[in-house]
Amino acid sequence: MEPTSTAAVTPVLLVAGAYGTNGPYHGARADVPNWKVDVQPREFSMNYIMVGYTLDKDYRPYPSSDPPKTLANQIVVGLVAWPALYGDSLSRLFIYYTNDSGAQTNCFNLDCDGFHLQNSSFALGSWSDSLSQHGGERYGVTLSIHRVSQINLMLLSSTVSVLK
Repeated sequence: MEPTSTAAVTPVLLVAGAYGTNGPYHGARADVPNWKVDVQPREFSMNYIMVGYTLDKDYRPYPSSDPPKTLANQIVVGLVAWPALYGDSLSRLFIYYTNDSGAQTNCFNLDCDGFHLQNSSFALGSWSDSLSQHGGERYGVTLSIHRVSQINLMLLSSTVSVLK
């Protein structure tokens, strides 16, 4: 018998993070595993890395401090399973950028001029059939965001691989 409750479901946001505050840093690199996720039509699941900085001139990083409240400039890259956008729950490569904490600028994939695709063997919005298995091989994407300061450019690289 199906449950008949019509009680409202409270949205849940689960976040785990690590951050560095002892810069200067010029980018980040991470291995992002690719799992088969169970995502309902009105849900999404993201696994990503983010590079960002605050414009808060009073923010002072120190060991064990919280990250800044706002990150005006952000570049986020990772895997997203988003049935409302893609029509399925496959984990797909995405990139997101804002330069104003998302107030006006919210660039997702190539939907605005914040990104310029130059060369990629793993296109934005694409997926891999190689899925991680519990107790077995872990497959995923090695992602890197790196700043080229001479030309004020952020580069993204991605490689699908077996993760160690």
